Amino acid sequence: MTTTRRDALIGLEAWSESLMVLAFSEDLQTGLSLRISRYPDQGVTWVWCHAISRGRFLAYTDSRLGCGPARNGAEAGTADYGAPAIGLKMDRDGPSANLKGIRFGGTLMAHASHEAPEGPGDVRLALSGEFRPDHQAAGALPGRYEQTGQVILEMETDGETTLYRGIG
Repeated sequence: MTTTRRDALIGLEAWSESLMVLAFSEDLQTGLSLRISRYPDQGVTWVWCHAISRGRFLAYTDSRLGCGPARNGAEAGTADYGAPAIGLKMDRDGPSANLKGIRFGGTLMAHASHEAPEGPGDVRLALSGEFRPDHQAAGALPGRYEQTGQVILEMETDGETTLYRGIG
C-alpha cells in the first residue's frame, strides 16, 4: 500500500508555515479564503482555496503536493509560499512581525461545490490579488501573526471577471 504525502504527517511534530488571505463582501456574493501550508521537512504542501464568484461557490483542496526543503523563517524579508506543482504563487513581503504585504495568483481547476474532493475539478478559476496590512491582531499564539487590512482581488471564471476591494 502506498501512502499519500498527507499520511506522512500523521502523528509527527512537524515544522509548518503558512499564509492565508480571507475576505468576503458584505452580501457574500464575492469572496476568497486561500491558504497554503508548507511542511518543508516532509516535502508536503497543502492548499485550500474556497471562492465565491457572483454567488457561485468554488473549491479546490489538495494535501498531496510536493514542497522544497527550504524553510521560510518569520524574520526573512521576503518569503515564497507558492505551490509550483499547480502554478499557484503566494509571496510574503516583509518579516512576519512587520508584514508589508502578500501577493497571490494562479489558475486552479476548482470544483463547483461547497465540499471539494482532493485535487482538481472541472471549473477554471484564475486568481490574482494582494493583501495590504493595517493592524496586527492581538492575542495571537506565540510565533503566529494575524493581521487585518485591505484585500484587492480579481477572479476570473466562466469568462467573467469579478473584482473585490475591501477588508480582509
